[in-house]
Amino acid sequence: MNVTLSMDSVLNFLHSMSLTASNKRWLAEHLLNEAKAEVREESSPSAYTASMLNKYYGAWVGSETAEDTMLAIREHSSSREPVAL
Repeated sequence: MNVTLSMDSVLNFLHSMSLTASNKRWLAEHLLNEAKAEVREESSPSAYTASMLNKYYGAWVGSETAEDTMLAIREHSSSREPVAL
């Protein structure tokens, strides 16, 4: 069974309950800790690497070798003196 709730409905539901201030604080702290853990997991280096590999692995289409690609990059690049501020 799939249920779709808006955040307003959830908030209205919570307001309809008679929660004490300490219960509200407990709920808020637990929700915040879960959200922080999810963000840490999503932003970990291994998760970032996995997402980039999933997004771009095999995305290059072409018959050029790595050497051909590097040669093309070198041919079309130019170096400049750094800007002194």
